[in-house]
Amino acid sequence: MGTVLERAGWRRWKDLKETEAQELWRKGAAPVFRSNNRNSWQGCKKGLLLAYTVRSEFPAFEESIFEGVREDDHTRRADILRDNAHWMRNELNWGDSAINAYFRKKYPLDRKRDEELKSFLKRFLVWLETKRGEFVAAGREFEFDVMNVRMHSGYETEEQLHARISKLITTLNGLKNEAEVSSRVRTIIGLFYERRGWDDALMMVDRIKDPLGAAWLRYEVCEYCARNGAKGDWWERCVKALDEILGLKPDERGTLRAKYALARISRDRVGNPQRALKIILDIADPPTSLWELVTTYRVLGEKRKADSALEEIASMFPDQAPRAVWTLARFAEEDGDRKKAVALYRRLLSQPEWKKSGESSQAHQALERLGERTGGALTDKVR
Repeated sequence: MGTVLERAGWRRWKDLKETEAQELWRKGAAPVFRSNNRNSWQGCKKGLLLAYTVRSEFPAFEESIFEGVREDDHTRRADILRDNAHWMRNELNWGDSAINAYFRKKYPLDRKRDEELKSFLKRFLVWLETKRGEFVAAGREFEFDVMNVRMHSGYETEEQLHARISKLITTLNGLKNEAEVSSRVRTIIGLFYERRGWDDALMMVDRIKDPLGAAWLRYEVCEYCARNGAKGDWWERCVKALDEILGLKPDERGTLRAKYALARISRDRVGNPQRALKIILDIADPPTSLWELVTTYRVLGEKRKADSALEEIASMFPDQAPRAVWTLARFAEEDGDRKKAVALYRRLLSQPEWKKSGESSQAHQALERLGERTGGALTDKVR
């Protein structure tokens, strides 16, 4: 029975018979169906929430989402409000959502539909603002204001949204807990990322008082901007931030992380493989540092040194040997040395302990691609 009510409700809803759909879902959401057909009961509850919001019946919506939750349990009520705000945001952002499908059918003309959607969202946001007190009582007003920025995106102008973010920034003033400051700064940076406000995001780093923490965050922001299409010298800024980090003498783990990042960016992003080589030669962290040497030597055109590093990996680290020999074979093939490549591929197949490796399978495919026989006992050596 519950399934029948749920499906009948959706048919009425799609036919824009909202009142009939709501009544069917109301019956299907009765407690009697909760135990014997929970999936349909939940489907009817979701249908009701959809109808309540679209029809702006917010008292009924509140009664439904807060069912069974004490009025003084502000943390739980704030969680529920947050989850439903996220649900609404996802519904509006997903083109095939139930809400968007409803408005498309009810308002075929684009301009009218856009007007009605904005009016609907405004009503939801006005209602949501009346629930600010739940977040205040739970000590989470900052979270509420962050949520509001995201909920108003696409509804308010960029200037209005920037004003909301500026309000969030003022909450940092006088905040003593450095961990809380850092958390809020990162959240605000995330909001600027969403608006592609790259320089604004970088300026937020200055709010971090710890020099090393600020340097790391500066690097992270620059790297994010560089990887996400920001125009400008963001990779060069990464290099400066990493140099700053190393100058502040981080612990061993931090030093290693910074050196690897600096070497890779120098080699792969800013065209300075010579500096990358100098950095990597100063790192004693095999086999990772040896793999970085291989890549750097190849970029520099020092192929023999790259091969030598690979042979060192193969001899010193048995678990890395198949990958090292496979890489040697691939390099030989790229360099036009077919005979050497074939011998190396056969070497991968000849070692019993390597036969279950992914590289052994790839070597088999490579030999077939090269038109080489792969059957029989293979013991070829590289000469």
